[in-house]
Amino acid sequence: MKRILVTFLSISFFSIFYSVGQSNNFSRWSFTAEYVSTYFFGDMHPVFGGVIPSSIGKLNFGATAEYAFTPIWGLGIDYYHLPFGGKNESTNFQTRLDNTDIIGTVNITKWIFPKTNSKFAVNATLGVGFAVYTCKYKYPNPSSSTLEKTPHPIMVSTIPISLLFEYNVSNSVALGFRTHYRSFAGDNLEGVPYLNYKGVTNDYLGGFTLNVRYKLNALNKVHLRNINKSTYSPDTAYNNLEKRFNSQSRKLDSLLLALARDKMDTDGDGIPNSRDIELRTPKNTPVDCCGRAIKAPEAKKVVPEAKVIVPEVKVKTEPVAPIVNKPPTTLKVVPIVVKDALTNKVIVYDVVPPVYFETAKADIDSKARLVIAKVAARLKSDKTMTVEIRGFCDVAGSQAYNARLSQLRADNVKTLLVKEWRIPLSRVTSTGKGIVMDPPSVYPGNRRCDFFFNK
Repeated sequence: MKRILVTFLSISFFSIFYSVGQSNNFSRWSFTAEYVSTYFFGDMHPVFGGVIPSSIGKLNFGATAEYAFTPIWGLGIDYYHLPFGGKNESTNFQTRLDNTDIIGTVNITKWIFPKTNSKFAVNATLGVGFAVYTCKYKYPNPSSSTLEKTPHPIMVSTIPISLLFEYNVSNSVALGFRTHYRSFAGDNLEGVPYLNYKGVTNDYLGGFTLNVRYKLNALNKVHLRNINKSTYSPDTAYNNLEKRFNSQSRKLDSLLLALARDKMDTDGDGIPNSRDIELRTPKNTPVDCCGRAIKAPEAKKVVPEAKVIVPEVKVKTEPVAPIVNKPPTTLKVVPIVVKDALTNKVIVYDVVPPVYFETAKADIDSKARLVIAKVAARLKSDKTMTVEIRGFCDVAGSQAYNARLSQLRADNVKTLLVKEWRIPLSRVTSTGKGIVMDPPSVYPGNRRCDFFFNK
């Protein structure tokens, strides 16, 4: 995920740079470093993220790079590292979140007061981007419960909004105070499975930052953040455009003059006399680029092809009934009865059936959840028991595709056992077996996951 963040930042930075170009009259780039105090708004009460963090690992910070088009409008990118945590009666959690966005900025002060020379300014920003986060959580009851964490980093989209109050200390440096609000397209920044209310509400972060802005090359050139709208004028751009227009006009005049000198065409064949080799071409005669007559090709004699008569042969065939493979409609549990030789007791075991999937899918439906619940119950009844989940596919698709699909099916079942049923990760393994060739057809019964218990 770090590579994705770096790639996204690099592409955004250079896209802004090359799309707007450089100005020879003004300095436009500025950079900020920010210290952030974050407050989490979600399903739990925050426990840290205040003004002074309790450790370096909980330090919130950020940075931005901005390109000013005018004294009012600008475009930039930002990056924030925002760790936070929270708790309620049943769970404690800690989240590490990295957020990057493309932002648009507007200087409200210069927009409303275009002639102001005040060193104080109010800026607003609005953007869109994404965040990557990981979570650790623990259930305090019982106190012996282990610390659990998300199996992999989670990515969500974000919409940041902020209001920045800034004071220009000098031509190159400004100090600021920013209030920010960041909305996330998800309801589980805590990472706790039972708090993931899909489609109900989204989590968000709020808070404030203290920032220092450095305006690049502001000592050698006038920076757009240091002047007002009335002072700024695109005269240079207009002059450059006028020079280009005059240059193109002179070239066009030269071209028109050359065409005027070369427009005589005595024989009317469309080729001017300066390039016409045959000046007396008859009218309506096709010519080449040098005015030479083009002779029409001679017509070729068409020889009719000989017809070959193939006698019709009738083949008598018998209809073959199609093979129809239907998926299993019910989940049957076959009991196994075993008599214990020591206690002389009869023990009944349930044979857990497979879970089945739709074509080219790895989604778990309601029937599959019933089977997985039975697997979880068996594992919880015997703490020494482990289970191997084997995923299979039918013959539709390539070997490589079905190898990935069978592994994904097994992983989805494993994830459900670990996250929803709290089965320890060490007791569950998943293996993708790829295509089952018996029968060598698109057979619904081969789109499944089997369970193998071991002690």
